[in-house]
Amino acid sequence: MARSEHPRVRRSIGVAACLVVLAGPVAAEDTGGFSGRATVGIVTVPEYEGAEDRQTFPLLSLRYQPGERWIEFEGTTLCANLLASGRLSAGPVLRYRFGRDDGVSDSAVAALPEIDAGAELGVFLRTTLDMGTLPVDLSAEILADVSGVHDSWSASLGAGHTTFVGERWRITAGAGIDVIGDGYAETRYGVTAAGAAASGLPAYRPDGGLAAAGLTLNLGYSLGPGSEITGLLVWRRLLGDAADSPITERGSADQLLVGLGYTWLF
Repeated sequence: MARSEHPRVRRSIGVAACLVVLAGPVAAEDTGGFSGRATVGIVTVPEYEGAEDRQTFPLLSLRYQPGERWIEFEGTTLCANLLASGRLSAGPVLRYRFGRDDGVSDSAVAALPEIDAGAELGVFLRTTLDMGTLPVDLSAEILADVSGVHDSWSASLGAGHTTFVGERWRITAGAGIDVIGDGYAETRYGVTAAGAAASGLPAYRPDGGLAAAGLTLNLGYSLGPGSEITGLLVWRRLLGDAADSPITERGSADQLLVGLGYTWLF
């Protein structure tokens, strides 16, 4: 309660985990040799958490995989798998999180105090449950603010399944949830007394907790050996105090990410 954002291998899908957004992962060769992937594309996202207006960015993804360990850069996230295990991946995550300034489209939200961009550091874990004909990929991630923006934390849990249709199509569907700490909630969804006076929005002090649940659909079409076109659709529904925020009520509790990319495998 309130106190007043086609390789034939499976991958983990979560709403906000350390995940490849526009391409499936590249499996290492059985010999333990080098492999990798580069993706370029575009992605359109809400202007800020709770916004209805949208903005579009170029997207770059790189993955270097010598054997079973790998390091990956995706959008604003850098993560590395430190385990030499085919079924379990775990390691550090570093994420740059955009702020919110007075250039946003909503005039009332633009009048609120600006939120600085910041860095968050944490860990991720991915594994696959072998359920016969329906293997399920699970992911978890927890991040802590290391830049003094919200002095709090966020976490996500996700599950997904990948299937292949014919020789060219890959379909990955997933679901996940986001949980946030009090400081994160107050920074992103709260309205201080000074902010209320400047914007006309009511003062609002949210608590942390379950903040969103969502679904992910990732479609890949193989153009031949070493290349794929991928489309991505991520829908998140803000919940609890995040949904009840005056910021969200002026925007939308339905947060949609849409992306399109081209991937080279090497």
